[in-house]
Order: sequence, then structure tokens, then C-alpha cells
Amino acid sequence: MATPPQNPLQRNILAQIRVHRSMNTNTFDPRVWADWVQPNYHGRPNPPHNVDECIGDPDPADTCVACGATTACACIYDNWVNHTRTNWINRTTIQPVQSAGFGLFASECIPAGTILDEYCGELVPEDPTVSNEESTYWSNIPCGPRPSPATRYGRPVEIGQCAIDAQNRGSATRFVNHSCVPLAAIFEGRVGTQRRVKYVQTIVDIDEYQEIFVDYGEEWLKAEPHCWCGEKNCRKPNQAGGRRGPPPGGPGGPPPKAVAGRVARAGSV
Repeated sequence: MATPPQNPLQRNILAQIRVHRSMNTNTFDPRVWADWVQPNYHGRPNPPHNVDECIGDPDPADTCVACGATTACACIYDNWVNHTRTNWINRTTIQPVQSAGFGLFASECIPAGTILDEYCGELVPEDPTVSNEESTYWSNIPCGPRPSPATRYGRPVEIGQCAIDAQNRGSATRFVNHSCVPLAAIFEGRVGTQRRVKYVQTIVDIDEYQEIFVDYGEEWLKAEPHCWCGEKNCRKPNQAGGRRGPPPGGPGGPPPKAVAGRVARAGSV
């Protein structure tokens, strides 16, 4: 079946992404990093100064998401990210969802194992009081250069952590909502020797017009009064019986009204 045309909301978001490319890449504000101290750096501030210093220098033993290698490879981050961005534009659509603001839907059948896009946002220092699962938008990732040597006194040398905060900016993956029966998940890897990345990948086959979900985790669920997924094995069901609703007209229904002048985030209207 042919991919349906982009609805006005998605066209509006795409137009803003083209104009404000920072909305679709990781961004970095050195002011919030001024006092950051790299672990095992004798307590002296040692902040990164840009995105590459923050999440560059990945471990070659990690899996490259571009070619699958577990040794150093020549894959280029810009090539990979341009491919994945094209992927979500062609294969997904952003539509309003009752009780959740907006959601990400498949505009065609998407097989399991498909990388939908990089999970990106503003790079901020890790907050030790907030876990990945306690925040809807945060996802932690190693930060700073790899320790050299990698071990000291027989123990691995700790590497710093930062958080990708997608609350106010990021790629289409920031619109993915929670379900206790997820269809995708957030993974961590690298691209070549240039960049550490977090990305959203499908874990089951997804039907055309089906909403794409990830599991936000137990800590996030504990902080919520109830879950809206409505699945039979929901871990925290809404006792009132409500559940998150589909877009107006049902999945694949009439296109929603565009939100002029801004990109709405999941959980907002």
C-alpha cells in the first residue's frame, strides 16, 4: 500500500526542522557544563566544550549501528544520521493522541529490527538524583574521553555520564509514548569512531498506521498515578477504565490540524 501523504502537522514540523536543524540534532550549551568534573579527575572541573568532546571518542568494542562491527571501523556519523532521518520522514507520521499530546505512528509496515531514528536532544550533565526511568525525556549516555589506561589497580576506570534531554528539542523519537507492551526500545551504540549514539529501534513488526511505543520503565511508572496504555497486562492500569485514545478518525484517519509556529512535544497540547 502506498504511503499516505504527510499531514499538515507533520509538514509543519518538517519545515521547522529544515529551518532549525538544531531541533533534529544533539545540542550543547557550554554554560551548563562549566563546573562539571570528570570522574577520577582529582576533583577539578574538566568540562567538554562541544558535542564531539561530550559524546565523541566511543569504545570501538561497542557495536557500530551503521555496519555492525565490534572493532574500529570507518563509518561516518553524518552519513548514518542522514539515512535515519530520511527513514522516519518516509515511514512514520506524527499525530495527536488523546491524553498523551502527540504520538509517532507507522505510515507503512515496519519490520522488527528497523532503526527509526537517533534519540537526540540537549546534552546536559547527569543528575544523579534522576534515573533514566524517572524522566519521560532523559536518557543517559557515557560522556567525555575514554579513560587511558582503562583500568587502574585492577579496576575499570569510571567514565562520566551525561543525559540527552529531549523535552524541548530533538528528533521525531521524542514523540514516542509509553506502553507496557512496547513495539520499540531505546538502544545505545556508536557510529564509527566518531560518536556515541542512542537510537530507537523496533523490536517487533509494526503494522501500517499502528502507534509506536517504548516502555519508559519501572521508575517512571512508579511516579505516575496510572498508566494509559490500556493493555491487558498493563503494570499500573487506570482504575477508571480510561486509556489513551487514537488520533481523530482513528489511525490513518483525517489529518489533524497543524500546530502553527512550534513543535509540540509528547504530553503537551
